[in-house]
Amino acid sequence: SFPKKNRRDQQLVETFRRLGVSEERIVFLKDQEATQKRIDSEFAAFIRPIQAGDTLFVYFCGHGVKSKNGRDVFFCGNDFRVNKENGWSVRQLLQQVVSRSST
Repeated sequence: SFPKKNRRDQQLVETFRRLGVSEERIVFLKDQEATQKRIDSEFAAFIRPIQAGDTLFVYFCGHGVKSKNGRDVFFCGNDFRVNKENGWSVRQLLQQVVSRSST
């Protein structure tokens, strides 16, 4: 696991708030909250209103793995299981963003 001491993720969230980013445009999933189902659900809802020209900042702190065939990379949520490749696919993440921003 990652050390709790000197974590900066909450500080990053507070910086966005201080800079005027509205609460509905900040999603912060920490530790046990960051299950794959929750990541998928929150991200889909989060990118729904984005448009071409918007700025999207995604910060993921955790582990990552390559798929068995080596063609994809996954961010590992809190409930990741190696044999199931149930992580957050970087390829799918980018496809979701591109498809939303081009509409």
